[in-house]
Amino acid sequence: MQVSSWTLILLTSERLISVWMPFKCKELCSRRRIVIAWTVICLLLFGSHMDFFFAYGLRVFVPEGGNITDAYVICYVLEQFDPFFVESGAFPFESNGAPL
Repeated sequence: MQVSSWTLILLTSERLISVWMPFKCKELCSRRRIVIAWTVICLLLFGSHMDFFFAYGLRVFVPEGGNITDAYVICYVLEQFDPFFVESGAFPFESNGAPL
């Protein structure tokens, strides 16, 4: 979700403020403000990736003649989202989870 990238940007911004405004750094970069900024970043990233929770599903496959220990789980696009993912070539699987 790119949280590590945005955390690095937040840390770099704090370093920039401490170099350019050393006397205001304690006020601008308090622990409370940094926690609030990091929380807002995480919530925005979570919100921007929310469609993945609704567009994808998991399916368990057991090979024919195999037992449950041979089973594997695959990720697939739900049928109502086929026009957005499968037909555009963004996700190389059919809606039932089988590879194209």
